[in-house]
This record gives sequence, structure tokens and C-alpha cells, in this order.
Amino acid sequence: MQLLAVHNQQTSEASHSTHHTAINDVDDLETPISVCLHPPPTSQVSLADVSPSPTQSKPTAASIASGVMPEGNSDPSQLQFYTPPVCDIIECAKQISHCNIASVNSFPLCQFHFTDVDFNCKATKYMNKVIAELALKKKARTYVRERYKWDAQNHHHVNANTTRKLLECRNFLKHGLDEEGHTNNLVHPVLLGLIIDLFYTGTNTMANIFPEVFQNEVPCATVALAATAIKVALDEVVLEGKEVTFKCDVYLDIYVDILGLMAKCDMAPVHHAKTKALHVQWAKIGRNGSSAGTMTSFDIDLD
Repeated sequence: MQLLAVHNQQTSEASHSTHHTAINDVDDLETPISVCLHPPPTSQVSLADVSPSPTQSKPTAASIASGVMPEGNSDPSQLQFYTPPVCDIIECAKQISHCNIASVNSFPLCQFHFTDVDFNCKATKYMNKVIAELALKKKARTYVRERYKWDAQNHHHVNANTTRKLLECRNFLKHGLDEEGHTNNLVHPVLLGLIIDLFYTGTNTMANIFPEVFQNEVPCATVALAATAIKVALDEVVLEGKEVTFKCDVYLDIYVDILGLMAKCDMAPVHHAKTKALHVQWAKIGRNGSSAGTMTSFDIDLD
């Protein structure tokens, strides 16, 4: 409305030159734009005689209409800065972003090589924050500890050697042979249990918030993300309990490697059919709310 008022005033020949000069001053970075839009009055008028503009008379209403709390947090990066309806929109956008990370593109920088260093830095920070919020490593630790066979006396050096054997040729993702003698790749019960726990169990999990994405089949990116989390937990065992930082820039290569293994399986018709059927059945298990205790006895005879 203020810009429209300026335009109407410019139609007056008497004020045309004054406003033309002010608008040209926008190109001067030292001249505030408010001066261009609100030139100072030429007549001496008392402030009491000046009618306040709508934005001056109702600052609270204007702030709420803009989605900003009138007396809230001054930092736009904090939710408290915004009104509840805007916070709801931000939360929905966050959920959609988490869904994309969990089901489509868990490590965006492996597919898009941006030249903007600042963007890459922010994207990496966001990814690391999402990984932390999803509690991937914490959940993976539990399944690694409970589902693999460890030394009865819990000797660190024995467990470390066991872990190294699991990591060789990605053995931690394999689970025996089928009746035809084919290796069951990327099907270990640890992987299944972690996926069901992280993405299907609970009212606020991805599968319940976005059933159209997860209900028919476990996405390949979800499998790769969970497998990467298991690798992180196993790395901690090798380091005898020392904490390993799970960050996308650190484990990007592992994630890409696992996607490569999945693509390699898809090139073989037998393994492609097995993997496809398995991901469909995993989604069915997740929808039916099967308990983690039944995961280890899961039958993967798909041929």
C-alpha cells in the first residue's frame, strides 16, 4: 500500500521531481530505503496532528499477521520467534525433510556437488543434526550388542577381532545361504530390527507420518542409512568402546559403498528378486507391529 501511495503521488507534476530524486537514491547503498519511500514532510506540522499509519497503530496485529511473535525471541532461527501457526508449518517442513533423508537421499552431497561452500557447510550441519535427532547410532549400538555373537567374558580384544571379521566384505550385512546356495545379502536380522525400530515403531515414526512412502516397501535409501549406522556402532567396538562420531561428511563413503552393493545385487536377477520381496515383507512386518524379539527368526527363503 505504501508503494502504491508513492506511485500515486508521482502522478502529480508538483511532486514528480522530488520523488524521482528519492527513488534514484535507492542505488546508493548508504541511503536507507525508508527515506525513499517516506520522504520527510516539507511543512511544519505537529506530530500530534499526524494520523498514524495502520502499521504504526497496530504493531501487535501486524507482527502476528507476519507470523512473528511481537514480544518473542529475537532470533529468527529459533521457533519462539514465530507464531504457533507458522511453527506448525515449520514442523511439517521439517518432517518432510526428514522423510526425504530417510527414504530418498540420506546424504545429499553424494549426489549434488555444489560450488557454494557456505551452502555445503550448512547442508552438512543440517544432516548431522538430523542424524542426531533420529538417534541412529544409539539404536544401532543396542542391536549390535544384542544380535551379534560376542565373547562371553566380554574381552575387548576378542570382540574387536570378531568385529573385524564382520566388517570384512561387509559380512555384518549377510545372513547365511538360501536353499539354492545363494548368499543372503543385506538381510541380517540386525538390519531388519534396526529398520523396524527406527522407522516403523511408534506413532511419530516416518512410516506412520508418511505411510505412502513406507507402507508398501522399505526404501533402498532407508536400508543403506540403517546399514551405515550399524557400521558406526561396529567401528566403536573395534576402538574398544571409544565413541565414534556419526556425521555425514565422515561416513559418506560408507553410505555410497552400501548403495553400490545394493546396485550390484540388483544386477543379478536372483538377488534382485530376493531383495525386492524382502523389502516388501519388511514393510509388512513394520505395518503389523511385529516385536523386535521375533526378528532373529525371520525366514528369508525367497527363491
